[in-house]
Amino acid sequence: MKILVTGGCGFIGRHITEALINDNQVIVVDDMSRGKVIPEGVTFINSDLSKDTWDSYFENVDVVIHLASRVGSMDYYRNSEYNVLDTNTSIDKNVIRSAIKYGVKYFINASSAHVYGLSDSIIKEEEAWTKKPPITYGTAKLLSEELLRTSGMLSVSLRLVGIYGSGQDPNPARGSLIPVLCKKALDAPGKPYGILTNGKESRTYCYIDDAVSAMIKCLNYMVSTKESLPPMNIGSSRLYTVAEIASEVLSAACKNVTTNTTNVEANIKTQACDSLLAKKLINWEAETSLSTGIKKTYNWFRSVV
Repeated sequence: MKILVTGGCGFIGRHITEALINDNQVIVVDDMSRGKVIPEGVTFINSDLSKDTWDSYFENVDVVIHLASRVGSMDYYRNSEYNVLDTNTSIDKNVIRSAIKYGVKYFINASSAHVYGLSDSIIKEEEAWTKKPPITYGTAKLLSEELLRTSGMLSVSLRLVGIYGSGQDPNPARGSLIPVLCKKALDAPGKPYGILTNGKESRTYCYIDDAVSAMIKCLNYMVSTKESLPPMNIGSSRLYTVAEIASEVLSAACKNVTTNTTNVEANIKTQACDSLLAKKLINWEAETSLSTGIKKTYNWFRSVV
């Protein structure tokens, strides 16, 4: 099949491209604003999808895997509310419009657990739209899901929850928790190792190989049944506090140092989503333990630094 991956130079994009390249013709579209390495064996298009109107590379494409988005840390989302919403809704509209225009058959949309409002309980898919998302990144993802639902294409929106692994950005200003901690552990004890909160907030994390498996299972389902799938949570069911995650990273690094904390309480106390719908519909569940995933991630960072 001919598969177009937007954001294919990014963290998830590189991994899904590597999984697909041997048996498919893959086109990667990216503006390289974050990912700087073009995956091997692909046709590469350098394009800012929030602005560019040239879209002829969608012609004869069978599948779009849409990952392109402005992403970052919670501080980035809070400090750039308008830009995140404006840019991401523009990207999503342009990509979906082009896919419709050129008759793309199958569309996999990377959504997010941030579509849900704040909750202290494990969240199910039907709770979307019942509360306002805490950040505009989540608002944009909800809008992308609705655009796709009404597009007429066979599609699925995967609400990704805490995806992590090799190749993520460790920059504290834009990176997520685990890669940032891996970089800090590499620098310890020469530099302080710590987190920005009291560490009591809880999170679930899902290793990148498991997320890629979910995407491929969704594609195979749509190809074989010629049916769309509803939005689905893709994540692990096991909750950890951020302090526990920080300890897991130190264990992987074999570093005997203290984790510095603050008195700050996180705005989002719990982020956990029920992924039983994915188990029911595509026979998927996360298989990689947090300990194993963090060890793989830390060892990758150590090998490239």
